[in-house]
Amino acid sequence: MLINYMRLALLTGLIVIGVYSSNPAQSQSLPSHDYEIEGIEVHIDELKRTAGNTVTLRWSYHNKSDEPKDITPKGTVKDDKLAQNVELVDIPGKKKYLPLEDGVEIITRKFTDDVIIPEGQTLKTWVKFPAPPKDVKSIDVYIPKVEPFEGVAIQE
Repeated sequence: MLINYMRLALLTGLIVIGVYSSNPAQSQSLPSHDYEIEGIEVHIDELKRTAGNTVTLRWSYHNKSDEPKDITPKGTVKDDKLAQNVELVDIPGKKKYLPLEDGVEIITRKFTDDVIIPEGQTLKTWVKFPAPPKDVKSIDVYIPKVEPFEGVAIQE
C-alpha cells in the first residue's frame, strides 16, 4: 500500500514538473523598473488577452526599503487613480489604448486614503484595456512615474 502511494506521489511530481517546465510564460522573465519614489520597484506581472476582446495588465509595486512608502499619486483627494493614466501604446500601429471605463476605472480596489506599502511588501493591481488586433504580439506599457516598459509580450 505504501509503495502505491509512493508511486502515485512520484508520478504526480513528474507531471507537475513537466507542466511547469513546458510553460513558456513561467520561464519568461517579465520586466521591472524603479518607481519615482526611492525603494519602490514596479513589476509587470502579466499582460494577457482576456474575454470580451480585452487585454488585462497586472502589475505590482514592491517596497524594497526598510520603511513604509506612500505611493499615492499627488493631487488626488481619494486614491482610485493608480490605473488612471496607464496606457498601452502600439508604436508601429500608431495606436494608444486607454483603460476601459464605465464611469469608474476597472481596477482591483478603490483606496480611500493614501496608498502606503509597508516595508518589504507588494501591492498588486490590474486594469483592462480594449484588445489590440491579434497580429500585435507585443506592446509598450506606460505606467505613471516609471520609465516605459517597451515591447511587453501579450500572452494568449
